Amino acid sequence: MNSDIFAGTSVLHIITRLDRGGAADIVLELARMLADDGVKVGIVVGKTVEPQENIDSYRNRTGIPVFIVPCLVRNVSPLRDIHAFLKIRKIIHQFKPNIVHTHTSKAGIIGRFAAWLSETRYIVHTPHGHIFYGYYNALATSLFVSIERLAAKVTDKITLLTQQELNEHLRMKIGPAYLFTVISSGIDVKRFSEGDGFSVRTELGWQDKKIVGWIGRLVPVKDCATFIRTAALIRDRIQDVRFMVVGDGEDRDMLVQLVKELELDGRLVFLGYRSDVPSLMKAIDVFVLSSLNEGFGRVLVEAMAAGVVIVSTRVGGTIDVIEDGISGILVPPSDPKSIADAVCEVLENHELRERLVEGGLRCAPLFNIRTMVNKFEDLYAKLFSV
Repeated sequence: MNSDIFAGTSVLHIITRLDRGGAADIVLELARMLADDGVKVGIVVGKTVEPQENIDSYRNRTGIPVFIVPCLVRNVSPLRDIHAFLKIRKIIHQFKPNIVHTHTSKAGIIGRFAAWLSETRYIVHTPHGHIFYGYYNALATSLFVSIERLAAKVTDKITLLTQQELNEHLRMKIGPAYLFTVISSGIDVKRFSEGDGFSVRTELGWQDKKIVGWIGRLVPVKDCATFIRTAALIRDRIQDVRFMVVGDGEDRDMLVQLVKELELDGRLVFLGYRSDVPSLMKAIDVFVLSSLNEGFGRVLVEAMAAGVVIVSTRVGGTIDVIEDGISGILVPPSDPKSIADAVCEVLENHELRERLVEGGLRCAPLFNIRTMVNKFEDLYAKLFSV
């Protein structure tokens, strides 16, 4: 980073929630590493229920101020949205950032207009995926697209996670091509390469079993139900396999009932939220991503770094993360049989499994977190040099 360009620079990140997930992790790590590099950084966040990290501990550890705006919520709520807009605008006036960098859809809309009306010098937005499909009905999606087109007009740069996400923004005519740039998500690759899978296998009593795993939020767009139906098909073909679901969310009760209906009790366990994801990854033989839509899929990079074979749905940005047949296997969404066929092929073909693991290990370092931060710093520097 050019220290002369960034002298006196301040960046205010605004995100709807810091609940567990890729977007929260990116914002927290990006802010921390920017601060380490000498940038004045602040974070504005709305109502958070299951934080990625204890916010008070994060403040104390990093020295980064975190402004909490409880009325900033994900769902449309006119009175709360107006209140959130006014609160965020007040914080912008107090913090006086050179750059407002918004993240996720609701914070991106309210935060960008608050920054624009506050005459912030530069406005950057990172949607962390999109909701063009897989979330809402056609009418709601059309309204969202119209608002995104309007918000793009007050934005200096929009960063997207993959080329596929860029293509979809252009297809939806969100803004002109020059407005967008691709900056892939990053992880601490070394951390995921050093997990202790044996401890997890011992905890579960599955030391000598093949384990197929799923990690994510239990919400409709992640479609864990398809993974559970896949597990039932695999069980009927390979006896010595067990399944784990890591994460929590609104679909949990429905999914627990589905496990009972498919008679998977004892073979599939729900582990809830866990802080030892690197070790969980190391314990897995095959990782399955069953999402209906993904902006990027950081969990795919985590699996590759851990040396785990991946079977993923071919949706959104997954096609830019996984090279089909090289670093993983891509299958259609909502298709338990296709997923089961791919998982069984991997479990029964040692040569294929080793080839996919090697491909993933080669690919994972491309998505290192330091590379991601460097690209954001370059982006900021280019804005100042215009």
